[in-house]
Amino acid sequence: CPCNAPHRHRDVAPPAALRGDGAVPLSRMHHWLTLSGRALKRELRGTALDWLHRATLARTLCVVLGNLGHPSSRPVLERVAAKDPDAMVREHAEWALARLP
Repeated sequence: CPCNAPHRHRDVAPPAALRGDGAVPLSRMHHWLTLSGRALKRELRGTALDWLHRATLARTLCVVLGNLGHPSSRPVLERVAAKDPDAMVREHAEWALARLP
């Protein structure tokens, strides 16, 4: 990631949700989709994801959840499709919902 190039946060340990085998639990992705931009920035501060705008990450999370196809994602995706302030995020949530069983 270009934002990591100078390693500006070498002394900051990544949050527990971003350590380990690289897999982010569904529950964490669902949680991130429910956060406002400021809350998401606070949660991801000092990680490789902190440079992303909320809409960019939310859109990507919708694609990931749609591709995973896990039924437990339905409630959060329905909420995002109905109420997210960003039209592109709503559209991606609808796409993801169409892929769930």
